Amino acid sequence: MPRPLLLLAAVPAILFIIYSVVPASLKESYAWMDPISLNTPASNGRPRRWFNMGYWNETGAAWADDFSKANENLAWKLREFANVDARGAVLDIAHGTGESLLVHLTWATSPARLDALTSIPSDTTLARALVRSHKVNESIGIPVEFYTGSAMPRIGNVDHQSHPLNPMKGFLGQSSGASAHGSYDEEDDGEEYESSPTGQTPATKGYDLIYILDAIYHLPPSIKPFLSAAYQGLAPGGAIAYTDILPPVKGLNPIIARIVSFFIGVPLPNLTHRPGGLQAYKAELESLGYDDVKVEDWGEHVWLGFATNLQRRGGFWARVGKRAKWAYEEAGWRFLAVRARRPDKT
Repeated sequence: MPRPLLLLAAVPAILFIIYSVVPASLKESYAWMDPISLNTPASNGRPRRWFNMGYWNETGAAWADDFSKANENLAWKLREFANVDARGAVLDIAHGTGESLLVHLTWATSPARLDALTSIPSDTTLARALVRSHKVNESIGIPVEFYTGSAMPRIGNVDHQSHPLNPMKGFLGQSSGASAHGSYDEEDDGEEYESSPTGQTPATKGYDLIYILDAIYHLPPSIKPFLSAAYQGLAPGGAIAYTDILPPVKGLNPIIARIVSFFIGVPLPNLTHRPGGLQAYKAELESLGYDDVKVEDWGEHVWLGFATNLQRRGGFWARVGKRAKWAYEEAGWRFLAVRARRPDKT
């Protein structure tokens, strides 16, 4: 075998070896960076830490200038797209430093309770401080609970008894005032899982809305089993709403897929085992039991604004923006908004 081909064939093994020695704290997507540099301060001077691809409006020469505004636009658009107006229980998964939590708390029909789950401990700390500083939930009496751990519960694991998506929560002998602290075993890389200090359990009747902003493609082991777990975590009639990135219809070269998986922190199945189009995507959700499934392609409002904003920054971000533009215009990557409900009677 020619030497270049031999080196190319060795790429997966090399990436696996590198990944195995990287500390767990650095394997989390974006855990190593602070997005303040991408954002503009809020009107009161508060630093903002939005970090999604944004929903951009193409108006005027400065249409791609405001990263924070576009990111906030996407958060509000997704909340509106969810079409859940009843005052109930909301779970925000992978909420980052908490900016999206303020969207729920200031929504016209604010939730009866809000649970927040992230796998990055520092995000929990920052999100809790952000919510506390705004005091929005206190003024309207909304309990907010914070959880740090994986998005997928491990059924039967004592440390996951109070996981927001554990279908047995409320039936394991744990009262609403019990402590819910624990740690993962070695297979979880020693990550810590804990609830808010108040120790309240998640909504025992299920959630009226599970909301995931620009993050579902990062969730291990893959999207499909997570959606099955989320279905069990919804109340009858409840909805899940999220944005997703879909690879090109023709698929990815296996080696390219491994490289992309490694560098942007996306589980390989979320790149290689995906529906080919919107109808196939809808059918997959329906096969899991969901109904009232709605899938829209928001790519024209996302990719180019995101790419243009980053390219204007120069340096590293310009290179990221260039690749994002290529992914949309040349390779055919898509950015989807998805909503699906658990039937009223299941």
